[in-house]
Amino acid sequence: MLAILDQTSGQPGFVIAVSSDGRSLTIVPAALLTSDQRSMELWLILAGERPHSLGLIARSQPVRLTVPPEFAGRLTTDTTLAVSLETPGGSPTGQPTGTVIANGKLTRL
Repeated sequence: MLAILDQTSGQPGFVIAVSSDGRSLTIVPAALLTSDQRSMELWLILAGERPHSLGLIARSQPVRLTVPPEFAGRLTTDTTLAVSLETPGGSPTGQPTGTVIANGKLTRL
């Protein structure tokens, strides 16, 4: 599965590939989205559920993140991925608190 997370401008911000077993994601920045010094945090949003943090991502290099076991088998084309700008170190609440700068749904290859 693959997702292209578009910025609010409509330009691609990130390309995300899901491993064949659904246990990890590789996030590749498609463009430098901002010079803002806040942390970028990736969120997994399953249909009908609240966002779940998958971790912090880098601005300029690919990052591989592990999908928690309770979500690995549940990724579908109804799954949304989003990136928000958070305080340094990530969201203090476990939920997005900053501006969402990119989002998109998973698609099957």
